[in-house]
Amino acid sequence: MTQKFIESKLSKDFCKEEIKEARKLIQKSIPFTVVGMPGVGISTFLGYLVTRSFAHFIHVDLYKLVELKRVEFWRLFLKELGETQAYSSDELRVFGACHAKLSEIVKRKAKLVIVFNRFDQLKDEFTSSFFSNLRIIKEINKVKLSMIFSSNKNLYDWSPQSFARSNLEMYSKSIYLKPYREKDFLEILRLFYPSIDTKDKQFGKAYYYSGGHLQLFHLVYRSNRIAKPMSDEFVKLQLKRIYEESFSLVQRKRLEKIAYKKPHGVLDEYLFNVGILKKSKGRVDFFSPLMSEYIRLNRQPALAYKEKILFAMLKKNFGKIVTKEEIFTTIWKDKSVEATDWALNALVYRLRVKLKESSQIFQIEGQKKIGYRLVKN
Repeated sequence: MTQKFIESKLSKDFCKEEIKEARKLIQKSIPFTVVGMPGVGISTFLGYLVTRSFAHFIHVDLYKLVELKRVEFWRLFLKELGETQAYSSDELRVFGACHAKLSEIVKRKAKLVIVFNRFDQLKDEFTSSFFSNLRIIKEINKVKLSMIFSSNKNLYDWSPQSFARSNLEMYSKSIYLKPYREKDFLEILRLFYPSIDTKDKQFGKAYYYSGGHLQLFHLVYRSNRIAKPMSDEFVKLQLKRIYEESFSLVQRKRLEKIAYKKPHGVLDEYLFNVGILKKSKGRVDFFSPLMSEYIRLNRQPALAYKEKILFAMLKKNFGKIVTKEEIFTTIWKDKSVEATDWALNALVYRLRVKLKESSQIFQIEGQKKIGYRLVKN
């Protein structure tokens, strides 16, 4: 098992606090979920954990699934248990084979830990019976056997209806993985990129913008737009993933207020647990300056139908003039009688007011008799 993971070369002090917490739960045979933002580096953490000698680990990475179906999950699990025989598409039969195979293995091990990495990829398949079957697997041996899941949210938040009372007790414990501390972050980079120059200016900028988030660092560091990382589409996509996949609507509203430096009230501890927010010198701030910029750039004010269309047109052509003719054709279409300069001026005025009221970082500039463009304040 240890030979399969390059993370085995990381030092014994890597993520010392988190490993200590995980070991304590494993020794007590308490299942738990490692929760962190998308791309933060959970797979690297788990790759290191499964090379530790205090238990025997079986690593099941759902990234290997060809189809995100429960039966394929059980087939992958069976393969990682060492069973090479092919099974039909009958989920119950494959589940039964997993149960039988694991019952054999657990007899030979003092402590056995099953790690389901990227478990939330199967979120659309979450049901009460699926979690009950995983609990049945755990009950093969309550003392020897433990389970670890990884997810970008607590499992309950993906599918509250899937957790009956008995299931909730098994899946309620979490360890939160924040963006990596500098020491651990540099150790990872030196392992995967031994020739990297940590004194290079490009490295310094990428490290600053990443805030210890592994995937964000890689995208910024490799970008040819490192001076303006928010102009890189892949950087923006990573920030979008973090913002939209990890947090509820209520949590995102709180994050918006922080991005605009508005009073935010009592903050959900979860925002600090996963590390999107940090406390420093009495202030609350984002782990990366790019996160607050992304929120300000992409916050949508409450707009009426025609206002939404106009805002989308201007945003798509950011910095470029959108002509009046283009606006008339797109918004009013065949209703040429309604497409007047007065109607367009009134529409632009309402949109300007709403952008200002919602603290948008955009403003609309007009070019007389030609059209309008969207620019930053």
